Amino acid sequence: MAPEKLRTPPQPPPLFTATPTSIVEDTKRLIERSRKVQDQVAASVQPEAATFANVLLPLAHDENQMTLEAHILAFYQAVSTDQKLRDASSEAEKLLDDFAIETSMREDLYRLVDAVLKKNEDLDPESRRLLEKEHKDYIRNGLGLPAGPQRDRFKEIKKRLSQLSIEFQKNLNEENGGIWFTREELDGVPEDVLSGLQKGEGENEGKLRLTFKYPDLFPTLKYAKNAETRKRVAIANENKCNQNVPLFREAMILRDEAARLLGYPNHAAFRIEDKMAKTPETVDKFLGDLRSRLTAGGQKELEKLKQLKKEDLESRGETFDGHYYLWDHRFYDRLMLEKEYSLDQQRIAEFFPLQTTIRGMLGIFEQLFGLVFVEITGEDRDKVAETGKGNDIVWHEDVQIFSVWDDEEQGSGFVGYLYLDLFPREGKYGHAANFNLQPGFIDVNGKRRYPATALVCNFSKPTPKKPSLLKHDEVVTLFHELGHGIHDLVSKTTYSRFHGTNTVRDFVEAPSQMLENWCWTPWQLKSLSQHYSTLSPEYFKSWEEQAPIGAAKPPEKIPDELIENLIRTKHVNDALFNLRQLHFGIFDMTVHEPASHEAIEKMNISETYNKLRKEISQIEGPEVLGQGNEWGHGQATFGHLMGGYDAGYYGYLSSQVYSTDMFYTVFKSDPMNGKEGRRYRHVVLEKGGSQDEMKTLTEFLGREPKTDAFYEELGYKLDVVHIHVHEADYVGQYYEPMQVLYLNNNRIIEELSNWLRRDYCVPTVLLSIPPNNNRSAHSLTHSTKSVSQSVNRYLPVAQSTLPEKTIHTEKEMSTETDSHHHQQQQPGEPEPEPEPEPDHSHSHSHRPRPHHRPRLPIRTYHCRFCSHLLVATTQDLLSGEIPRRGGLAQDRALIVPLPSRRALRKGSGSGSNLSDEGEEEEDDEENRIKDTDENEKDRQEGQQQQHHRNNGSNTTTKPAATQQQQQQQQHYTILLSTTIPDRKPTVIRREDGFEKRILLRCGRCRVVMGYVLDEEQRKKQQRQQQQKTEKQEQKREQEREDEDEEDEDEDDNQVAYILPGALVATEDLGPGEGTGGGGGGSGGGGVDIPIDKNAILQSFEREWKEWIK
Repeated sequence: MAPEKLRTPPQPPPLFTATPTSIVEDTKRLIERSRKVQDQVAASVQPEAATFANVLLPLAHDENQMTLEAHILAFYQAVSTDQKLRDASSEAEKLLDDFAIETSMREDLYRLVDAVLKKNEDLDPESRRLLEKEHKDYIRNGLGLPAGPQRDRFKEIKKRLSQLSIEFQKNLNEENGGIWFTREELDGVPEDVLSGLQKGEGENEGKLRLTFKYPDLFPTLKYAKNAETRKRVAIANENKCNQNVPLFREAMILRDEAARLLGYPNHAAFRIEDKMAKTPETVDKFLGDLRSRLTAGGQKELEKLKQLKKEDLESRGETFDGHYYLWDHRFYDRLMLEKEYSLDQQRIAEFFPLQTTIRGMLGIFEQLFGLVFVEITGEDRDKVAETGKGNDIVWHEDVQIFSVWDDEEQGSGFVGYLYLDLFPREGKYGHAANFNLQPGFIDVNGKRRYPATALVCNFSKPTPKKPSLLKHDEVVTLFHELGHGIHDLVSKTTYSRFHGTNTVRDFVEAPSQMLENWCWTPWQLKSLSQHYSTLSPEYFKSWEEQAPIGAAKPPEKIPDELIENLIRTKHVNDALFNLRQLHFGIFDMTVHEPASHEAIEKMNISETYNKLRKEISQIEGPEVLGQGNEWGHGQATFGHLMGGYDAGYYGYLSSQVYSTDMFYTVFKSDPMNGKEGRRYRHVVLEKGGSQDEMKTLTEFLGREPKTDAFYEELGYKLDVVHIHVHEADYVGQYYEPMQVLYLNNNRIIEELSNWLRRDYCVPTVLLSIPPNNNRSAHSLTHSTKSVSQSVNRYLPVAQSTLPEKTIHTEKEMSTETDSHHHQQQQPGEPEPEPEPEPDHSHSHSHRPRPHHRPRLPIRTYHCRFCSHLLVATTQDLLSGEIPRRGGLAQDRALIVPLPSRRALRKGSGSGSNLSDEGEEEEDDEENRIKDTDENEKDRQEGQQQQHHRNNGSNTTTKPAATQQQQQQQQHYTILLSTTIPDRKPTVIRREDGFEKRILLRCGRCRVVMGYVLDEEQRKKQQRQQQQKTEKQEQKREQEREDEDEEDEDEDDNQVAYILPGALVATEDLGPGEGTGGGGGGSGGGGVDIPIDKNAILQSFEREWKEWIK
């Protein structure tokens, strides 16, 4: 029994006593009250007198009060068994949406909000965010359009889209289709599933009715041995809601039309603008990069599954046709886990009874976040209900309700109410989701209002012989949705607008995804488990009846070997799973990013959906059986795209970048660290959407997020070997040790190594870890030899095998080369293997020693955002001495000259690589990025300033030998192939007009790190320059005539403009950083830059933050 103080919450739970009539009446009452507040503000305040207090604050308080009832009025349609109540709830949502559209297009209110914004009052950060978002929402809702036909059409579209969304979701909720099967056709399906199916009568006598609800659907696809049964179920499931097909199509067309009315190229650009990704191009590149990484892995997984299918069919005397179909996947995925990993999902489920698992999960949240959950049952429900009737505070008898409190350490304060609605029923929402019932906020009297949140799921119902048992994937689902619930509960914001999960869509899943990791750690799995037979004598007797004769009594907790087997399967067939997610994300972007409005009007959406599924997931469907690409209409069941995730489904994948980074950095080493859990609660969850999500992440991580942990978790970690290279020149002098990062990207290796060899006479050892992370010395050596013979011949690998210890990430291997190339053993390293007989045809001692050319030290620079290796240069880009753009350019970018193509052809340097990663170089004439005259001016300025600094202030004439030496010491910079240019230029406004820039992006995270000027911009500025000075033009023409015919069109000295703060030097990276290809370290190390000790870096940091904004 909970203490008395935890049984008397300071705020009663919401009531669920509505009738079809009251729902509509209450909705109209709320609308009229809100309209009255808006009218009063508009009538009583003039723009010149408008302030946050007399305009935004009364509107915000009204919104706060409205949400207390509005969310519940619309909630009934997802959970009520009463058809009339669901219909009334749908009508209420339509009325509320129409009123929201009306409000968002009130020009009188917009003028007042605009006046407040321009006054730039001193506001707290959350109020400032509210003001800015409110102002932007008016623009995005059509007030940027001129009054008249266009604005009227936009309003008409918004209202129709609301109707389509409501009708679409209503059809899904009320879907109740099914198929009648004989028991023979359902052979293999677990008995506890079959016992819950409807039994047939009359013409269906002896049959069982299988519905498309998850507790029926998934076990059938996993266990039914009859492939024809699985096929019928899979195809029927894709066609269960075909009345939604025209609704979906109409919505896609209207969304595109509305976006184009507002001046956006498509709906995706409109929706993503205010997300973390900002542009569709960023999303497309992220999804495309992930697809390219996963495709090969998916093919390998598919081949193994095909072989398993072949063996299974042949063992049953059936013929394998060489195909692997949609309806095969869950079946053979499950069979692989059982055969190769000894994983019996049915046995594992016996250790996860639903109620026991929930108590275990709540216990984990209590320990991590300092919470206390008290279930409200029986008479206690009567006590807390405003009406004195406990049934009034739930909408169905199956629903559980908890009061949630801070523990004593956190102050024992009330937090809110948690509802659990866990079992399927007619008319109920068919998936798993979290619904906010009442948000938290500060009311007009300064008092906190506490939230209420509901988990709506569809787990199998308990029977007299068994409780509801959860498969492990259902445990993960429950933990995920509870994560949303916790986010909703512990959020503390001033305004309901920002409460809880009201964040941008490409972040909102991150907190819940992070908590899924607790379902894959041994201690947490053990603590969640309890075999159902230990719950009661009746359950034990039931277990005995089904257990084999002589079977030992099951342990109370899940055995360690089962846990180990389970954890080993975490990433089995993971590539295929993520390719399926990519199909959803890419389809979402495809229908919301058409090339033209005519394109979406002509698009066959069902065909597009199925073709993309086949191309991306690589799993075959009925199309290979001659049924074409319109055999199913999966988009008609895709509720996410009609319910707020439009042009946002990618967020399920992109938010994993943040969730994995948070877990690896903070919790992986100690998942139950209560101190970090409470910090996570207060720094991340409490903020809701009240501040920029990137700021929230940065504050929690202590740095900006990175992708390393995400790709490592997917199995695409790229290891790094640090090598110190020494070289003795011909007079016996040693250069300083030079640290070079070699990656398992052979293109980068060859690019950087060729430069080192040719221009710095540095023999290089190439070490390339195979992509499958095989760390064996044999594989390493083989990979080393096969990378680039042109470089290896200068310094052959000195060992046939390498000690395994020296290969691990974050280990350094120092290779010194003297005149005899004797490899020194490093302190603490194991005894090296004997050296093989040297290959004299490649020996360094048998090639002519190059002429001694003193060279400047090489520096490498990485993306400021994700630590991806991008630039190699002889210049110190962070010295504060690099010349910068000024005047009309405004951005203060660093001016970094690059070698010309002519210089490259003559072998005097190494230049920029501006080709797309992973693609062949295109025709030079198509891809050449030429300099403008401003390029040349900036380049000359940069070289002159650098030359002056190298010479010092002394202008005394130097000896000829010294001058010659200095000429050989000119600076070089290369942009590695990891730096990706945009295919199209971006137009930047300048005070004197416009400038077209081709943005240079980090090849991993796609953050802009700099730019070059577009060829068209070059021609434009060249014409301007011709008008200004004929003399300079004649001089340039004369210089061109002096060049060879071959070089006539190639006077293309390049200048790259690097944004201040976009790069970080290798030496400033934290431990384990500095990968050019995605790895390095075990996750968690951050960019550790001593900003407080360097005034230049302090300046860059300030500028960087402005660029991030």
